Amino acid sequence: MSDEYDPELDLLGDDAQPDASSGPAHAFKTAPIFTGDAFGLLGPSVLPQRALYGRILGQHAPNFPEAPVSPKLYINTNAPFSAVVCGVQGSGKSHSTSVLLESCLMADRRLGTLPEPLSALVFHFDTAAGGGAVQPCEAAYLASVESSRGGEVVPPDVTVLVLPANLQAMKQVYAGLPSVKVEPLRFSADDISGERLLAMMKVDDSNQMPLYMEAIMSILRSMESRFNYQSFRQQLKEQKLNPSQKAMLNLRLSLLDSCLQGGNNVNRVATHFRKGQLTIVDLSSPFMDASSACGFFDMILGLFVEADLNAAGKLVVLDEAHKYLSDTQTGTSARLTESLLSVIRQQRHLATRVVVSTQEPTVVPPKFLDLCSFIIAHRFSSPKWLRLLTEHISMAGEGFDELFSRIASLGTGQAILFAPNGLSARGLSNASSSSSDTGDSGISIPEDAGTVAPLVQGYLLVRSRQRVTRDGGHSILAVQDPESTTRLPRAPFSPSSQASVPSASHDGGWGTPYTSPEDWKSLEPAAAVSPSSRAAESPKQTPVSWAAEAWSKPAAPSWAAQPKPLRGRGRGKNLKAQGARGGRAARAAQGWGSTGGTASSCEWGTNPTQQGSSSGLPSAAAAASSDEWGAPLDDGWGPEHAASADPEPAGEGSGIAADSGAWGVEPNEPAKPPNENSKFRDLIQYMFDKKEMGTNGVTVSDIDGWFSTELVDEAVKKNFLQYVPTASRPKVTLAPDTNLADFQ
Repeated sequence: MSDEYDPELDLLGDDAQPDASSGPAHAFKTAPIFTGDAFGLLGPSVLPQRALYGRILGQHAPNFPEAPVSPKLYINTNAPFSAVVCGVQGSGKSHSTSVLLESCLMADRRLGTLPEPLSALVFHFDTAAGGGAVQPCEAAYLASVESSRGGEVVPPDVTVLVLPANLQAMKQVYAGLPSVKVEPLRFSADDISGERLLAMMKVDDSNQMPLYMEAIMSILRSMESRFNYQSFRQQLKEQKLNPSQKAMLNLRLSLLDSCLQGGNNVNRVATHFRKGQLTIVDLSSPFMDASSACGFFDMILGLFVEADLNAAGKLVVLDEAHKYLSDTQTGTSARLTESLLSVIRQQRHLATRVVVSTQEPTVVPPKFLDLCSFIIAHRFSSPKWLRLLTEHISMAGEGFDELFSRIASLGTGQAILFAPNGLSARGLSNASSSSSDTGDSGISIPEDAGTVAPLVQGYLLVRSRQRVTRDGGHSILAVQDPESTTRLPRAPFSPSSQASVPSASHDGGWGTPYTSPEDWKSLEPAAAVSPSSRAAESPKQTPVSWAAEAWSKPAAPSWAAQPKPLRGRGRGKNLKAQGARGGRAARAAQGWGSTGGTASSCEWGTNPTQQGSSSGLPSAAAAASSDEWGAPLDDGWGPEHAASADPEPAGEGSGIAADSGAWGVEPNEPAKPPNENSKFRDLIQYMFDKKEMGTNGVTVSDIDGWFSTELVDEAVKKNFLQYVPTASRPKVTLAPDTNLADFQ
């Protein structure tokens, strides 16, 4: 062979010294996960930013030892990656997601190295389960350091962005986390583009568009070069649409308009995207459906990717994705999916990492599983889920039944991690101790004693590490364990609690805890309540409210934790003059509350704290400063009402005092039957809240997910609601004479 210089060989490189931008060296630098053994061989010069995920319990990969020398497993936060975290409730899925967030936002020697913190964005959407409380996003607990393990770690700034109409209610939801800032979600007019507008309006190319969308598409085409939302709205007003089309159009744009109102370049959503900060977009609301939530998430994702963060990396987390992603992949869910896939395909160029956390892997798009860097599979017991995963991952040497048995028997926090491009090492020895560049890995491995290689068809059995911030996902057990319960507490039932029982005038928003932030700081254990006392109180409890605004009435004194509930029409004339309708207290069960004929208020809002009385009867000391009903003369409903009370002697042997006012029950008088219209209360409250939000009339299809068609039809027949005759689709609105107090 001639020794003549060949210029064509210059760019072929040297196998012994691979170029840093290609070949094995580049694969090492961009590996999504790597073991402690691999890091010991490569060193911090190749992997400068690493995050400790957990402990390796076993390696199951061809040509790799089952037990590695180092038990550590790292996430490479320096390089963009995409991941799926799945598992049933209680398996450790949310814990793993929070571990990833901690590692990308918090600098601490125990967590690894983080010279360049990322900017994290979490999408969260929840509905009140069974009409109960909306839970805060568990990622918000990163704002609170765990007392026993936190040390001197500095938690990230956490901001929760919510719908403006639900601001007060959501502040109540996050009231137990004082370090979390809850702010309204705002857009500026410059944030809205034609494509994002179509996504918000749930336009799907696969379905037939409504007739009014032709007018919208025509306007958008004319504004293709420079879209302006205000100009768009002005041209939309000039369109000749019938009332029904205008109503439907305004209904679709009302949520977007509420977020644009007051939005500017100072408070727009993009101003919250900063290095080292966690931004949570929480769209939990009874007025928000999953399709609309996907439209908002799609728009915000685009703004996050476009944001200039001074070369800082970005992390997007879809929390509880099964609640808004659809396994059918239609409508706005499909748009959000396509946007995510586009980000993943360009993640190296966009410096973006994507994590999808879900109970059900069936909602994860198949293409996402094909493209994702690694999958963390916690415990589940559905063969269908495993078949779905095995269609998109490659394994060798293990059958389906064996793998399924291994996954179904995983303990809490344990998982099987699939990462074809993840790095591990083989050919190592525990006895090896010659000099090597181990950096700060803590492992002494000879340079010539091992080989770093990808796992390819193998997987790792791992257990996630402990967190340094509070864990908001602990299970609430019947027998409470204070040492293991670190989640945001809910107000216990206590008669002495000022806000322990919701009333009709206390609209906390779908059953949220009715307490102030101060109440969360030192919660007293609930006082023991007798079964007879609970039996008498249970009929008093009012259904949760549809109101989006939290109650803002000042707290009542200790003797009256809550105002008397609005129950029926009653006979309280002076109460009615004050704008509230009184109601009779429900007759107590026979024999309840009898203490030798002592008078008892038996009121729902009073404070039965007297010792020796499990039913809450007033003591002599309390009676000295109050009337015989156990409340001061000015009981929060006005001195006029207290002065007008003219109690009559108690019925013999009844144990309950009689009163000629609205709150008494004659000894021999039968209990007043319940209000037959109370079943419409939530529906009427929902319509009043829609009216306050500026929505005049709602289509039946839009409320069908909350109320049955039969209930709506019955409300129309009783003239509580009325149909809009000009609507092309069934649409209802409040009747002129409908009064919410009539349904209490």
